Formats: sequence, structure tokens, C-alpha cells
Amino acid sequence: MPVITATHGGLLAAVVDGREVGRVRVRPGTSGITELYVDPAHRGRGYGSRLVAAAERRLRAQGRSRADVELPGPDSGFFERLGYGVVAQQRARELAGASAAEGVGLVTLADPGRRLAALVDEYALDLQEDEHLTPGAARHTAERRLAELRNPHDHMCTVTARGAEVGWAWIGPPRRAYPGMGWLFQIEIDEPYRGRGFGTRALTAVQGRMRDQGLSRIGLDVHGANTRARRLYDRLGFAVTAQQMVKDLRGSRPARTTVGAC
Repeated sequence: MPVITATHGGLLAAVVDGREVGRVRVRPGTSGITELYVDPAHRGRGYGSRLVAAAERRLRAQGRSRADVELPGPDSGFFERLGYGVVAQQRARELAGASAAEGVGLVTLADPGRRLAALVDEYALDLQEDEHLTPGAARHTAERRLAELRNPHDHMCTVTARGAEVGWAWIGPPRRAYPGMGWLFQIEIDEPYRGRGFGTRALTAVQGRMRDQGLSRIGLDVHGANTRARRLYDRLGFAVTAQQMVKDLRGSRPARTTVGAC
């Protein structure tokens, strides 16, 4: 069994017979667990689980009620086995080969205030559940994060079908870290029009617009609990490129491990 020792900057190391065989970092001032690594020669012995357990113990000692991890790809099985759940996914697909939209159009949204206010309400409810925030703190956080997300070059569109407004979309330009990739921050079909294929066609129209702008990829974020959207993006070829996972530490008991200087 390894001894877990603390080094610096929130780094915890797994040591066996005086040799470091793995490590994990608790990001200072946050509930984030990152940089999990176990030497290939020592994998399959439970050292990764013990490192995560030690990181969770440290978070509890700091008064944290949750642990967060960010994964760079679709494989979430290890953390799911440790009690983590997916709260958000980043997805992307190439725009080459995207089909043409039929029966829907995108026009500039004349009054985005109403749509954005509803989005704040929805996001605040998600934050109350995912991050255990009070209603007031959740609303403040939702307003701040959405304001930070907005860009003067964003395009907010009404989704139309046969002259009727059936939903809306929020489209953003490429981010510095993702050249050539446009972003879909929100796409929503209004309740009376759901289940009639408008979501798929609106998404196709968004991809067509991005392709016409010379972009090569489209990226988006989807809430982990939105299983309908996740199934839609699976069907349309959007691959998972990153995931955010969370574990509630209030009801979980720390796994047994030998911890030193932690």
C-alpha cells in the first residue's frame, strides 16, 4: 500500500518503498482535482483510486463540499466508479460534409433580453443543483459567467419555420485556443415545437452558416443531465472532447488509505 505524502502547490505523491509512483494535485483555492498520474509499471494496483481519495480528504479538510475533475476526452469510467457524475461535456465535429438545412431559417434576434433572462434562470437552477449554491449566489454566478461569455461578434438568432418563431440560437466566433472553430453557446426550441425535428434542422442551419463563414469545426457545451441533447449530438457526430465531473463529498466516506503529511 502506498504512502500518500504532500509536497508543494497542492501536489500529493504516492510513494512505494521510497519511490514516487504517482501523483495528483488539488488546485489551491478551488475544489479541483487535476494532474492525476500513475507510473505505467504500477497501474492496476489501486494507486490512482487512493490518490483521488487522498485529494478528496484534503478537500474535506478545507471545508469543501464537492470535488471537481476535468477530463480531456470521452473516457469517464474511472471517475464514475469513484462516484463522480458528468455535469458538462464539450463536443465538436468537422463542418465538412454537413448537410443543408431544410424548412428552417436563422434571422437576427430582435430582442435578445427576454431569451437571455430565461437562460439566466435556467442556468441558475443548474448551478444550485451542480454546485450547491444558494439561489442568490447561483443567480449572481449565472449572470457573471454568461456576461463573461458574451462577445461583440456573437450572433443571436431566431429560429424560424414557415414564418413562425420556433426557438433561438446563440452563435459565437472562434476562441483564441480553438482557431477555425465556431461555437454554439445555446440552441433551444420552444416547447410547442419540440419533438418535430426543428432542433436537428436548426443545428444543421447553424453548421451551414459557420461553414459559409469559412470555419472548419463547430464546438458546443452540453449539460450532463441533458440526456436528450447528448443523444442528439451522438447521432449527429459530435465527439466528446472534454468533460467536467463532480462528486458530492458531503455524503461520501473517504476510502481507506495511508496518508502522511497531508
